[in-house]
Formats: sequence, structure tokens, C-alpha cells
Amino acid sequence: MALNGTALVYPQQAKPRGDYLCPECLSVVDLHKAGENHRPHFSHRADVSRICSPETVEHKTAKMLIADCVRRQRENIVVRRECCWCERRVAVPLDERVNGATVEHRMANGIIPDVTLLRDGEPIIFVEVWMHHRVPSEKASAMSNWLEVRAGDILREPLRWTPVVDKLAAEKPECDKCARRWAAIERHRAEHEERKRIQRAELEEWERRRQEELRRQVEEERRRAKEAESREFHDRQSVLRDAATGWLYILRSVVEYSLNPKGELIRSLQKQGMVVVAPYAKCPRLVKVNITDAGRLSLEAGLT
Repeated sequence: MALNGTALVYPQQAKPRGDYLCPECLSVVDLHKAGENHRPHFSHRADVSRICSPETVEHKTAKMLIADCVRRQRENIVVRRECCWCERRVAVPLDERVNGATVEHRMANGIIPDVTLLRDGEPIIFVEVWMHHRVPSEKASAMSNWLEVRAGDILREPLRWTPVVDKLAAEKPECDKCARRWAAIERHRAEHEERKRIQRAELEEWERRRQEELRRQVEEERRRAKEAESREFHDRQSVLRDAATGWLYILRSVVEYSLNPKGELIRSLQKQGMVVVAPYAKCPRLVKVNITDAGRLSLEAGLT
């Protein structure tokens, strides 16, 4: 490649009789068309004393090509970054904030990146071109949001950058395969969570019904206990009432018997086993009466 003004030109695209300069030494180079044994290429003139190293020219050309592509075709540049889950490459567009580029611009901290991508004149991304040596650790630590690409890759595909070192601040992308896999995992996880939610709901419903059944049983037991207590109370009242009635009845009978030992009432009660009358031998007018009502009430009465 050679410079035509400030633009880089490929030999295949160069026009004859143009003014072309070497990107490294800025001396005039001539265009040679394709022949039987060679491809189109640029070469220094014979009177040039300094012959540039092909490696140096390649490195310089790659840097200038990156800056030129950013200025002319920024929207067509893609960066082939590694997937955040695997090692597959994912093509993502260059940061849309980039609107300019400069080569070997010295920064305030003294470092000189190979290419500096600008946003309204302010550096936001640094690009290093790898020829033989990686970026030194001191330089790497002084830069942020940067990447390193191979010079040969840039010369072959200037619009497709494949970083060998990716220190861009933006999160790494996700390839389609990993995206589908994680989507399936998330879908299975969501289905599992839904099943767990349904199971929890069913368990809560079962527990609610069990608690309601327990409360119903407790309330039923309490109701039955109250009914039993009420029946027992009424039975006890009835027994006491009947006993009191029988007691009065017996007392009246005793009185009648005392007044009339041959009375029919006391004799009928004796036959029914409701009273036991035991007259004292020494005093027939004095009797001892035992009154029993269903084994609940026992009274002794004496009357002179």
C-alpha cells in the first residue's frame, strides 16, 4: 500500500501516473502493474538510499489503515470479540460513539498508542497493532479500554478486527449457540420454578384444608363437650329436682305415716323400694327413713 495524499491506496486500486508515497519513509514510490511473474505493487525508486523494512512498512500501514477505515467506513467496521462463555468469535459493530482516529497520538500520561479512536476529539478507545512483540506491561497498565490486533489481519481484512488482546470496557457478547443454550437453561429453570410454585401452592392449599379440618374437629369436639356438659347439667338439675320432689314427697309420707301408720301412701312407697322405713322397737312413733334416688341422693330423716 502507498499514500495518495492522506489516503492509503492498494496497488490494485491505484491509478497510473499517480503520486504515491511510502507510508514509512514518505519517499516517492512507483506503481508496477501486474505481470506474468508478479502482482501489482509499489516499489521505491532506484535513487532512494534508504530501503524500508517490509515489516516496518506493514506495521505502519496497518496503523494508518485502521485510522483511515475509522474515518471513512466506521459504520462497516466490526470487532470479532470472544464469546463471554466460550471461545467462539462474535462480530459486534465498533462503538458508535467513535467519530475520529489518530495515529501515534501522545497522551497526557506520556504513552503513545498506535491508534487512538476519538469521540469529538477526546480519546475513548486505543488500538495496538501487533507485529512481533506484544504490548509492554507498563504501557498496558497505563491504558484503559483498549485492544490489540495483528498487522497481517488488518491488511487482509481492514474492516474486520480480530483482537488478540481484548481489554475493552464493554461487556463481551454472547454467541448464538451459548445464547440458545442459556435461553434453554433459563426456560427449564423457569419451568422448574413454576412447578415448584404449583407444588408450594398445592401444599399450602392442602395445609389450609388440614388446618380447617382440625379447627372444625376442635370446634365439633368443643360443641359436643358443651352439649354433654349441658346435658349433664340438665340431668343433674333434673336429678336434684326429682330428688327434691321425692324428698318432699317422702317427708310428707313420713308425716302422714307418723300421723297414720296404716296410711296407704307410705306402704306403696315401701313396696316400690323408694323408701325404707324402720320403726324403732322402743318407740314405735319414731321412724328412720332412708331415701335414695338412682344412687345419687341419700337422706336420713327422723320424726317424733
